[in-house]
Amino acid sequence: MKVRIRGAAVIVVGNGIVFASHPDNRTPRRNQTFWSPPGGGVEKGESILQSAEREALEEVSLRVVAERPIYAQEFTSESFGNRTLELFILCRLADGESLDNMKADHEITDAALLTRQTSAGEQILPEVFASQVWDDLDAGFPEFRYLGFLAIP
Repeated sequence: MKVRIRGAAVIVVGNGIVFASHPDNRTPRRNQTFWSPPGGGVEKGESILQSAEREALEEVSLRVVAERPIYAQEFTSESFGNRTLELFILCRLADGESLDNMKADHEITDAALLTRQTSAGEQILPEVFASQVWDDLDAGFPEFRYLGFLAIP
């Protein structure tokens, strides 16, 4: 089984977080989308923080400064034959960057700043971003959270 490390950018702007919309190719939800922080695999020679910064630029066209990990999750995928460790990195917009520059790019269908109110009813993954993240944001992300292990068929 192949092992992967992923970095995802949790870009906080005021009381909102930037999310990227992805096509949901899992059955039975085909042709729907879900929201998640922009992220992807760590590339050769880069740190997990650099990975989050690069993924933010690639997926939502925003230059960010990565600060620290706030969440981690592990999962295996039988269909892809891999085991993944994903770290979610707290990020802020780089000096001079503006949400006006935000746009979906790469394999992303949309990009948006969501708040507790505007995210209600949306499909957001992983689950912590549909619920707990808003309380953690209000508290300033005071502790690192392990989100657990998930086996995906």
